[in-house]
Amino acid sequence: VRKQVLGMANRAPTPMELERMKQLVGRAMRDGALGLSTGLLYVPANYASTEEVIELARVARSHGGIYVTHMRDEARGLLDSVREAIRIAREARIPAQINHHKAAGAGQFGWSVKTLAMIDSASAEGLDVTHDLYPYAAGSTGSGVLFPQWALAGGVDSLRARVNDPPTPDTSAHMRSRKPASRSWCARKCGAIPSARSTIHSVDAICGSPHSSPTTHTRLIRGLILQSRTSPDLTRCLLDPTSLPRTISGTPEGNAGTLHSSNSCSG
Repeated sequence: VRKQVLGMANRAPTPMELERMKQLVGRAMRDGALGLSTGLLYVPANYASTEEVIELARVARSHGGIYVTHMRDEARGLLDSVREAIRIAREARIPAQINHHKAAGAGQFGWSVKTLAMIDSASAEGLDVTHDLYPYAAGSTGSGVLFPQWALAGGVDSLRARVNDPPTPDTSAHMRSRKPASRSWCARKCGAIPSARSTIHSVDAICGSPHSSPTTHTRLIRGLILQSRTSPDLTRCLLDPTSLPRTISGTPEGNAGTLHSSNSCSG
């Protein structure tokens, strides 16, 4: 919905643009969508404020719909992201479902105790907040998550321009960083499985791509597999009465992890 109206722009919508987005949600609901789905970790949805999402969720709710979300952050910002999902449920007065609930990254291992308590508290308040998860420790996504969201504004061509001509020394250092990805990941593009300390440069080498230039990074590997959570968190979430196991669809030729409420209209 946002991309159709604003493209890949990193800005708030004008009142007219927001009204257009609300019209699109309303039309999708009348056409049979089950609710509003957001992928707030990914661009351009990440550029939407909480207030913008609430406005769209209210439209879905007026048609008897639900709100389903891939939250903004499943790692260090996990608790704030759960709070955001609960706030949207509260202010839009809509049932909310958190997609593939996890506490990602070693620093967050064990945080499912906190997030489940937050969901329980929301339920005690009278809100309808549930969550789902896939029953395995690894996850799949696109390599765009390795870049800061602001760098992806405008699409891949804009990212390439930022890499080749960074505006400040700080952003230059950030965009040319060889920082390893969280835990281990592999590139489906070439079927290789690098080590747990692999960088974009090393994956380029395994795939037979040149990596002498930062422009290599702008090709965006199609799919990553990340080992990002621990078994106790997984078991705890699976046993929670408000959870629902699920699986993730997707192929190397398509988008990784594409099962985002297939009958919902995506915000």
